[in-house]
Amino acid sequence: MAKSTNTQLPRGLYLRSTGIYQFRMDVPKDLQAILSKTVIKVALGFDKPIAVGKAVSLRDKYKRIFWDLRNTKTTKQSSSASAVQLLEDHGIPARKLVGDEDLELPESFEELTKSYKSYQELPPVLKEASDILRGVRSITIEAACKRYIKETGKKDIRMAVDQFKTKVGDIDITLVRREHVYAYREYLVSRNNSPETQRKRIGALSRLFTFASSEFSLVNLGNPFKNIRFEQNTKEAKIRYPFTDEEYSDLIKLCIEKGDERRTALAVIAVTGARLSEITGLLKKDIHLDHKAIDIYENADRTLKTKNSRRSVPIVDAKVMKLLAKCHKLAKKQDDPIFPSVYGKAKANTASATLIKFIRSNINKDRMVHEIRHTVATKLKRVLTPEPVMQEILGWKSGGMIGTYAGNLDLATKQKWLKKALS
Repeated sequence: MAKSTNTQLPRGLYLRSTGIYQFRMDVPKDLQAILSKTVIKVALGFDKPIAVGKAVSLRDKYKRIFWDLRNTKTTKQSSSASAVQLLEDHGIPARKLVGDEDLELPESFEELTKSYKSYQELPPVLKEASDILRGVRSITIEAACKRYIKETGKKDIRMAVDQFKTKVGDIDITLVRREHVYAYREYLVSRNNSPETQRKRIGALSRLFTFASSEFSLVNLGNPFKNIRFEQNTKEAKIRYPFTDEEYSDLIKLCIEKGDERRTALAVIAVTGARLSEITGLLKKDIHLDHKAIDIYENADRTLKTKNSRRSVPIVDAKVMKLLAKCHKLAKKQDDPIFPSVYGKAKANTASATLIKFIRSNINKDRMVHEIRHTVATKLKRVLTPEPVMQEILGWKSGGMIGTYAGNLDLATKQKWLKKALS
């Protein structure tokens, strides 16, 4: 195709070598997936005056279509998040331009804005993109969190971010002030979180701000989470005791009798001492029927408390293993969850409430699911299980070099001590 040398032809109209006039218009990059095309081509015949009129009309028509599509897209998600995605789609850093930094905007992005005479005429998503580049508006807490996870591969800040958003909202990260941090600290204290837990949560948010300051070149962002004093709980911590031998035996017996998915998960917790989230997050590939063991590893929908939590644990109760094998058979693919009704954060929270109710109705009205883990730990201590073995079974954080060697323990060693403790 050859461009016409006639300077009177309107933008987008070309004269092909065949003598036919053709209208061409590039589809903006952020709308190509929606329209399933990268360029619009329309043959307009041999008559130049008619082709010129149609070309002008088509150009106006598609500008309106693009504008409408962006506004529809913006109503489905926050304009700030859309603006960040728009900039990234065009290879533009979603941050304020610093000093005399000269960023050459790609033609595809200039094409989006050139038809608007002023900032006020821009659709919301383009206004947000402009604000980000000018530093008028930076980025929300959630958007910063997603970028942190994407760039670092770490999800350790997710819980703190979700809690913080619940308390103060998903506000612009540049608008977070000390009073927001104090409000979040009060929220943690109201939940009876210890100073250590407060330190971990607020420390996670502090890391996010340090990252955001560098990633988005927010020179004057500061970090309102630094040098915060952590408050002691006013409530007296409730002492949690392990299950009695009779309660523990009755619990496993009831779970086996019920045999449903949730009770099977509870039985697995009871014979491994694993955390609830570790068991509800099991996938088919994590179950090893031949070795009668489970792998507790991270996956796309579940993180682990610490790096020491990655481990393999034998199932020493034959009846519980039989129930687990049944669930394993029902899962079709290797990445399918073993317990689909309780898989995922939201379902796991519901499962926790259901299982607590089950335990309190059938075992003891003062018991919690997490006390099962304490019970297994107590039973292991009672038979003088070596510390490295306990750490490997329960996924505890180890001290010094001991964790390096504990990771080499074979299943037979762990099976030996679990059998001795739980028999």
